[in-house]
Amino acid sequence: MKKAEEIINAKLSLLKIIDEFQLEISRGDNLSDVFQNLTRRALELTASEYGFIADVRRSPAGDPYISILAYSNISTDADVTRFFDQYGRSGLEFFNLNTLFGSVLITGDVVISNDPANDPRRGGLPKRHPALHAFIGLPLTHGGEVLGVLCLANGREGYAEDMAEWFQPLLNVCSQVLLGLRNSRKEKEVETRLQRQSSYIHLLKTLIHIAEEASTFDAGLQAFLKEICVTLDCALGVVHRVDDSGTCLIPAGIAYQNIPDLTAPTMVRAQHAIFASGEGLAGRVWESGQPLWQENVWEDERFVRRLEIAESGAGHSGFAFPISMNNDFLWVVQIFTSDIREADPELLDVLMSAGAQLQLMLERKLLARSQAVLSTILCSAEDAIIGVDMDGRVTSWNLGAERIFGYRQDELLNKSLSVLIAPGREEDAARILEGIRGGDTIKFETQGVGKNEEVLELALTLAPVLDAACGQVGATMIVWDATGWKQRERELLKTRIEANAASRAKSEFLAHMSHEIHTPLNSVLGFAQIIDRDPRLLPQHREYVARIMDGGNQLMRLVDDILEMSKIDGGESQLYNQAFDLCGMVDRITTSIRNRCMLKGLDFFAEGLEERPLWVYGDEAKLYLALTNILSNAIKFTEQGAVLLRVEQKPHEMFRFEIIDTGKGIPAGQVEKVFDPFEKLGEVGLSKGMGLGLSISKKHIEAMKGRIEVQSVESKGTQVTIELPLKRFGELPSQNADSWYFKKPLAWKGLRAAHTGKFDPASFSQLSEILESLGIAVQHIENIESPEVMEKPGVDMVFLDLDETGPAAAGLIRTLRKYKVFKNILIVILASSKNQKLGEVCREAGTDLVMEKPVRVKPLLSLFDKEYDLPLDFLKKTAGRQSVSQDREVDLEQVRLPSSVMETLKAAASSYNFTSFERGLDAIANDDQEHKLAQYFRDLIRSYDMKQINQVLEFLSKMGPPPTT
Repeated sequence: MKKAEEIINAKLSLLKIIDEFQLEISRGDNLSDVFQNLTRRALELTASEYGFIADVRRSPAGDPYISILAYSNISTDADVTRFFDQYGRSGLEFFNLNTLFGSVLITGDVVISNDPANDPRRGGLPKRHPALHAFIGLPLTHGGEVLGVLCLANGREGYAEDMAEWFQPLLNVCSQVLLGLRNSRKEKEVETRLQRQSSYIHLLKTLIHIAEEASTFDAGLQAFLKEICVTLDCALGVVHRVDDSGTCLIPAGIAYQNIPDLTAPTMVRAQHAIFASGEGLAGRVWESGQPLWQENVWEDERFVRRLEIAESGAGHSGFAFPISMNNDFLWVVQIFTSDIREADPELLDVLMSAGAQLQLMLERKLLARSQAVLSTILCSAEDAIIGVDMDGRVTSWNLGAERIFGYRQDELLNKSLSVLIAPGREEDAARILEGIRGGDTIKFETQGVGKNEEVLELALTLAPVLDAACGQVGATMIVWDATGWKQRERELLKTRIEANAASRAKSEFLAHMSHEIHTPLNSVLGFAQIIDRDPRLLPQHREYVARIMDGGNQLMRLVDDILEMSKIDGGESQLYNQAFDLCGMVDRITTSIRNRCMLKGLDFFAEGLEERPLWVYGDEAKLYLALTNILSNAIKFTEQGAVLLRVEQKPHEMFRFEIIDTGKGIPAGQVEKVFDPFEKLGEVGLSKGMGLGLSISKKHIEAMKGRIEVQSVESKGTQVTIELPLKRFGELPSQNADSWYFKKPLAWKGLRAAHTGKFDPASFSQLSEILESLGIAVQHIENIESPEVMEKPGVDMVFLDLDETGPAAAGLIRTLRKYKVFKNILIVILASSKNQKLGEVCREAGTDLVMEKPVRVKPLLSLFDKEYDLPLDFLKKTAGRQSVSQDREVDLEQVRLPSSVMETLKAAASSYNFTSFERGLDAIANDDQEHKLAQYFRDLIRSYDMKQINQVLEFLSKMGPPPTT
């Protein structure tokens, strides 16, 4: 009877607990207090020491965990009690489900353990946790899903199996409440997400509108930054850009401060900071190229240290994203808040999209402006600009084309371009079509025909037109009407021929007169010297003879100067450039001039040029003559004092020569006349020359790309300054020679190559194109291990495609190297970047070279240089397919120089005598290919590259002399 009464009282107590729970819920009491009261009452009802009620939630990854709604504080430790008081009400969370209460969640069943110490489901107890003697876990379920758990521990008499059934009414009510909480939470989350998405959509639309309306990128970015800060209630926005050197991020001068009175110096200092790659929020975005969110910028030690400020008490979040243009990383946009905010990847995606839209809109505007400018240029151009498709049909036609040919655009659209080429020029029409389909850029002259059937002289340039994917879609042809120019050219040629004939007649006359004057004059001077040596000659007569000799020498110099002036004026005076020691030349001049100064009682000084010897490249004779003439004039017009020669080496291989005297000087109004022919500024009695020396010197200096000037003060003296470029010998770079292309340079060796492995048409085609351009025959061998090939390979090199062969390649190479016939055969591995490690294994197995695909010609040339002892450096400079005109392509297979010519050229090259070498080139221009080779050598001469000349001669020597017929 007593037992039944206890059961009835317990059920009444349970019903009372349910009533009180429902009442508190219906009144809208604080849920934390409601569940705390429920936990306390359940503990009292079951005589348990402690317990908790928890809600089941899921992580972003979908894994379940327990979030405590209410609990009894079980700690007797003061620190732990304070921890529970501080964080308990905001929700304790447990992710480890390998526990007794975790078993309730995992299985969805009631878990009762009256001997927890030996229960395998037990997960252990935290530090200072009271002993666990009994446990019951009751699932709160709905529709088979566990919504939460009610766990009690240390019941006075343990827990019976029927307790779950007895507690079921309370569990049902709790489950309904948890279900309502879950639904409410979901609705709130959905509502929050929708509000956030709506605001983000509005932000994105606004930013896109800003991009569309912005006139410049900077203006768009400034408005862009302001809208973000205002809409998201952020404190500061600042933009950094990559500096010109590409080494750091610097302020772009674009910032927006949304909160005037900032609480921390971070916001202000961030506007002016400079970041290296990986440094701070901006530097990490630059390094990764991805947007980043920093929930608290103070957690970034490098950020704080970079700004050189102490950590603030207030927290600030920061997020940043990159903006690029034309695939180049250019800007980082940083946004800082005045509070701590959780990372929002969705917002970063929106801002990245908005940044991309800003970039895209501005690129479109730039493109539209460029197209408008291009359209204006096309319409206003005097030349014809014609667009054609891949079949040579006209697709566009400007006003210049209409003016030249007379056709309107609608008359020629979709018509063949060949209608514009004159009859008899079908080869030129075919060449244009071939250039269009080959994607070549070509320039040549031809004859065209207009609508009125008038024949036109045309100069045209053809260039390919590519689409966004770099695929060719047609070509553009620019045509210049050269009819008038050709007529003027013919007239000028006729005039030039007549002028050259007159100049040659004058030169021949002067040369003839020079000879006619020299002959009797030499006799006069010769006999005057004989008479002067006669001891019987009276002093008066000896003076007469001296005057005869002096006048004769003046006349001889006058004839030579007039002849040189005639050559200069007629363009027949040539420069003979060669290497010479500038210090040695100056020393010879100094010795001669010093003796002449001593005879006249003058001092002479020479300064500069401490580096000895100083080898330069130029016309030594003409420079010597110019300096001697100017120094002679200085001595002539200086009666007392000194003459100074100063030589200075300036930057950029420029030399400065100064001749200073303390003579009578030149009147201010006559300085400009110093270099005029036959101009004598001194008194006739003192000046024995004819006034040609300085004029000739000036023309020689200018012919050598130098300049000469005079400064003079009357009665004080004169300074003549020469500035002349002289290349330092041994430091002479190659210039024009790199624009040449050598066809089949190794054909004479008869080398043969094999491509082995599974046949890949693309790989084989690329390899064969490169090898055949060098003159090496290539074939494909499917199975190189076949008995026939192993016995007689018939090749000099083997190319093994690692991507097709795979890991078996190393074993194959070891097998091949075991055979004697493969000892001297080159083995080259072709591997993509993903197989580079396997390529290194093949290198250790005995391969000669591992090449990364696609195949490049320069590594092959380096290998051939080493294996075949060939100087191929000059080929590396012109290696690969070249976009050069046909007149700069040399087929070395057809070039064989005779031994005598080779010896002449090698002798001149070894002594670095450019003048003799250039003269020797006349002997090798016998046919088209040798003529091109001679022009190639002349390009090397113009760039003073004797090193490369010697390499080419060595290569040609190994090719051998031409075959005898």
